[in-house]
Amino acid sequence: MFGELISLVDLLRGGAVDASAKKAAAKRREAVLPMLETYFLLKDLVDEGAALVTDAGPQPVAKIQTMSDHDAEATLAAWDVALKRQAFRMRAVSQLIFGQEFLEVVSPELREKLYAVVGSKFSRATSLHGIGAALFFRAIFPVEKSDLDRARYIAVMAGENGEILNMEKAEEEISQLREGLETYRAVVMKLASADEVMSLSAEARKRTDLSGTHGKS
Repeated sequence: MFGELISLVDLLRGGAVDASAKKAAAKRREAVLPMLETYFLLKDLVDEGAALVTDAGPQPVAKIQTMSDHDAEATLAAWDVALKRQAFRMRAVSQLIFGQEFLEVVSPELREKLYAVVGSKFSRATSLHGIGAALFFRAIFPVEKSDLDRARYIAVMAGENGEILNMEKAEEEISQLREGLETYRAVVMKLASADEVMSLSAEARKRTDLSGTHGKS
């Protein structure tokens, strides 16, 4: 997930720069709210994803196997709730990218590039579309038969093909993502007046905050 998100954020950042340079002020302001919603969703995806990877460690399945039944169930329950939020965030990001007109305002060429990065035209399990679809299906229709099946979804979220997480790679990608997101946010903040951005940021945060949804992690 993290590596694929880097490409997505890079494209969004470039699109925001393009909007700032080329579009009329009124059109730019129209694009700010969905762009801020996208920012907050991506930031929460990265923050909670990073927390999950840190908690699970490189071998989440093996970690669960070493725990008592009580501790394993408590840990898995917390992971389940967090993964459900991740599923809904990824779905919301996809809906913003594929269903909103703001991309046409930002850059007419950007939509197809984003489609390719997200992977909606492909069935690869490690594309953002594949990961998001797997997590969302699992959130709606839990089908795991064992605790170990539940633990494996940490690796699914991270975009791994197996059960082992490459912690060094994940940490590097998370760092890159956070830097890219802050640059993206800084560019978006220039697309409208300070008062407008403050108001729109509050609205975008309200729309995207899942911290009290589907339980607590």
